[in-house]
Amino acid sequence: MRFFCRLLHNHEEHKALYKNYQDTLIALQGDGNMEVILRKFELSLLAELGYAINLDEDYLSHQPIDVDCYYRFTPDVGFELTEQTEDDEQNARVFRGKDLIALRDFDLKEKSTATAAKRLLRLALGAHLGEKPLNSRTLFGGQR
Repeated sequence: MRFFCRLLHNHEEHKALYKNYQDTLIALQGDGNMEVILRKFELSLLAELGYAINLDEDYLSHQPIDVDCYYRFTPDVGFELTEQTEDDEQNARVFRGKDLIALRDFDLKEKSTATAAKRLLRLALGAHLGEKPLNSRTLFGGQR
C-alpha cells in the first residue's frame, strides 16, 4: 500500500487500481506464478496512472518489436531499436525483442524473460517512485 502513497496524488480516485490491487493480493495467495502475477499488476498500475509501456512497437519508427532485435528503454518514452552494448550502464536499459514480446503476452516461463521483465518494470516504476526502495520482498518473502 505504501507505493500507492508515493505514486498517487492526494484526492485522486482510482477504483480500478485498488480493485486490481485486491485481486493481486488474492492471486498471490493461490498457486499461480508470483512473477507473472506481480508483473501483470505492475503493468496495469503503470497503465492506470497514464504511464503504460508500449510493448508493441519502437516509439521512433513505429515498427513492430522484432523478436531478433534489441531495444533501449527510456521511461515514459518507450523502446527504440539499438545495438547490443557491452557498457553495463547502458545494457541495463537494453532488452531483447523476444523478451518484450513474451512480456506483452505474459509468457514468463523462461528465466531470462522473467528477469528482463522485472528489470524493465523496476526501471519504469523507479522513474515515478524515486530512489527509495519499496521493500516488497518483505511483504512477499513469506508467500513462497
